Amino acid sequence: METRCPELPPFRFLDLPPELREEIYTLALAPIYHEEVDGSWREYQLSLLQVSKRIRDEAQEIFKRDNVFCRIETPWPETQHHIAVQGHVPLVATGEAATHFTLHHLSIHIDAPRYQHHYQNSNIVILLEDLPSFTNMWYLSDLSHPQLNSHFRLILHLHNPWAASHDDPMLPKALQERLLLPFGAVKHLPDVEIHGPHHASVEKALRDAMAIPEPTPEACLESATRLKDEGNALLQAGDARGAIAKYVESFKAIFILCEGRRRDVWGEAHFQTMLTSGQFKNQNGAIVSMTLRVRLVANVCQAYLKLGEYEEARFWGQRSIQMIRVAMLGEDVGEEGDVDQEVFTHIPAAPEVGKIYYRTGIASRELGEKEEARRLLRVAEKYLPNDKQVKKDLATVTLRI
Repeated sequence: METRCPELPPFRFLDLPPELREEIYTLALAPIYHEEVDGSWREYQLSLLQVSKRIRDEAQEIFKRDNVFCRIETPWPETQHHIAVQGHVPLVATGEAATHFTLHHLSIHIDAPRYQHHYQNSNIVILLEDLPSFTNMWYLSDLSHPQLNSHFRLILHLHNPWAASHDDPMLPKALQERLLLPFGAVKHLPDVEIHGPHHASVEKALRDAMAIPEPTPEACLESATRLKDEGNALLQAGDARGAIAKYVESFKAIFILCEGRRRDVWGEAHFQTMLTSGQFKNQNGAIVSMTLRVRLVANVCQAYLKLGEYEEARFWGQRSIQMIRVAMLGEDVGEEGDVDQEVFTHIPAAPEVGKIYYRTGIASRELGEKEEARRLLRVAEKYLPNDKQVKKDLATVTLRI
């Protein structure tokens, strides 16, 4: 006898409790994050808003709650590349779509009024949650190119894109703070205008933050050195993972941002000065910074070796080795060039460079890359001629080959 399953009643989405529908709307309307070589962006799937009037009305309230947009307008076509690729700021809209975008709470207009421009304005839309990344990129750009901001004018315009004609156009104070205060990181602007209804106290807080100078080169180097030393103590105590975290903080203190295998170097021009105070007084800031960077890379390699993460140790080491080769030789000689031609014992932190070669060589050996390991260890021996461990490991690799 055939058994038939009872027929289930049709599912009615609107019969769900409001709080459950709200959760579904939140998940369905959240932007999808994409990242590629030419930048990252956030993509919205809004077909849910076309299902019915009631669902559209309910979902639209969630969309308005969770998505606050900012539109950036500049007269320079390269702006998109700077923001998306160099600054790693996800974009929501560009080009014509951004030009005609009207749902933004903040308009950010940046120009250089003393100079004539013949470009069509470039428009970009980002989410409020990504605004601090944008302003931090701008802060780092100014450190990298002194006097950059002295040519710019910034015009900020607040408005409520959802307000009806009879509504109060002023945004809540908390939202004004989230929209305006990130610009406190941007320094040295001669002209800043704020338009649209806003609280005077928020504008004052913004201008006060803008007036705070960036840390001096001496302070940055002192902070980075302290963090490096804290990392060294953790490494000696057996906490290699904690040591790496401290080393990453130390890099950040001298404006080098490390995230996974990505490393962005900013603010090198900030250290091109003679230091006038602290433990590095009367030393060249650029040399002190470079020496610290080399030591940090050597230490990161050591920490990854202790963790047995040889791919990471080799990656960190090889990246710096390639940079040294290109800086000193004009090219990455790889495994083809003469070992002696990539030994520069006269450069600052030469012993630490030797440690990078040594630790990268050990990582390569553990990964089975014997030819590469032998070459790296031979260079390390040139930098560290009195290091018995380097000689021992080189002999071992040579015998294995």
